[in-house]
Amino acid sequence: DAQLGQVTAVLRSHFVSIVVLSGESGVGKSRLAAESAATLTVDGWAVIRVAASAMLTATPLGALIPAISPGRDAIDVVVRDSLAIFDLVRESIDRLAKGSRVVMIVDDFSLLDPLSMTVIIQLVSANVVRLIATIPPGESLPEAFVTMWTDDSALVLEVQPLSIDDSEDLLGSVLGGRVAHRAAVALHERSAGNVLFMREHVI
Repeated sequence: DAQLGQVTAVLRSHFVSIVVLSGESGVGKSRLAAESAATLTVDGWAVIRVAASAMLTATPLGALIPAISPGRDAIDVVVRDSLAIFDLVRESIDRLAKGSRVVMIVDDFSLLDPLSMTVIIQLVSANVVRLIATIPPGESLPEAFVTMWTDDSALVLEVQPLSIDDSEDLLGSVLGGRVAHRAAVALHERSAGNVLFMREHVI
């Protein structure tokens, strides 16, 4: 997959620290992010997954704390001292990474609670993590996030629907065998190359 190779190549470089994957729901943004992380894991990278959601948007650190598991005592310290938040998160990531390079995946970046978003931006700025973030098409990103990058430090990719060939390969992988081209074409037309819709047709 060309986009998979592009994402992993730029994150391995010394320049790009942010990859933003944009696209319609179900088109494969999360799949591309996960496959990129899996590829980097083979190289020895540590992966931290952060799941943002509308339910946690109003909860400070609601998305980030479960991903780093800092422990109850550490959380109590943060409650008493807001300046300790960045140090807490950084120490937790260092403990989880054990010296490895770190890539953080954030699905639905725009749904992060403001405090989690601020800390993640700080982590990227401090070169503690590389970031893969998924967003819906046309979504506005926070100004602090946008101003942090240059043309050389970030990559924004529009994730496109699968081609017929990609659909055929994916179906063969999921079903455990070669799929007739005619059947792959029919499923591709019904799903418009959307991975989620294709999955619903197959299952």
